[in-house]
Amino acid sequence: MRKEQLLMYVIGLLVKYPKILLMIFPLLLGWYGLEVFSFRPSASFEGVPKTQSWRWSHILRNDHFMLEYDEHRKNPLWVVYKIHPLEGDNPHVKRPSDFKVDNRTLARVTQEAYTHSGYDRGHMAPNHAIVSLYGKASQADTFLMSNITPQRPNLNRKIWQRLEAAEMDQMTQLGGKIAVFTGPIFGKTPQKLPSGVQIPEAFFKIYATKKGKEIHLLAFIIPQDVGENGRISSYITTVDAVEAATHLDFFSRLNDAQEKQLESHKDATFWNVTQMDSIKNRTF
Repeated sequence: MRKEQLLMYVIGLLVKYPKILLMIFPLLLGWYGLEVFSFRPSASFEGVPKTQSWRWSHILRNDHFMLEYDEHRKNPLWVVYKIHPLEGDNPHVKRPSDFKVDNRTLARVTQEAYTHSGYDRGHMAPNHAIVSLYGKASQADTFLMSNITPQRPNLNRKIWQRLEAAEMDQMTQLGGKIAVFTGPIFGKTPQKLPSGVQIPEAFFKIYATKKGKEIHLLAFIIPQDVGENGRISSYITTVDAVEAATHLDFFSRLNDAQEKQLESHKDATFWNVTQMDSIKNRTF
């Protein structure tokens, strides 16, 4: 049965038997409440990111990462995932050979949308970290096109990959869980792929962790046209700068004074950022 036929069949049942709707509605309301007030906050850190301007977007939660997808830009606005020290050996899992349409999106971007475009299919929730920590099923979710955005090869295969390697090789050694927020930054009039996918001009990463009572944040903005030998430490910025560039609001559950202090500060010492410049590109 086609989806349209199934939908019409369900609507017909509800019209014929309205009591079904009265029974289902409280269940749907309860599920939505759990999703918004429990599941989503637990997948994030000090509040789910909020859009500060109108967006045609919606939140999609996977088993081990969550994102907000913009149907107009055909890109994720932000993605959040969590990393922690790897327990045991790093499992070897074969990389999927292709990318999948995310049927939860209206845009339904395919992997062919990027073919011969000159841009890589750039993961936001990274393949390597997710498969290493959470396994093959979660890895498959990173190959949904809702997690993908256009990245130039010099960015995706060089400094961006080194930053993702630093997450697992160095940042996790700080202990505890680290929430990673990442996503694209668009100019005022973004260029588009022929498929209508908008091309970002830069990308951000924000790392957040709590040690005792202290919260530590680290933010980066890296442009698309970065040189292949760019130094990671050269692109440190503040959360305030990321918010200004993206019109997103992070860490809204913090009190105003704490949020203002943390988001305006560069906390590079805690994160040993200068050591990240020695990270080498991996070959998978």
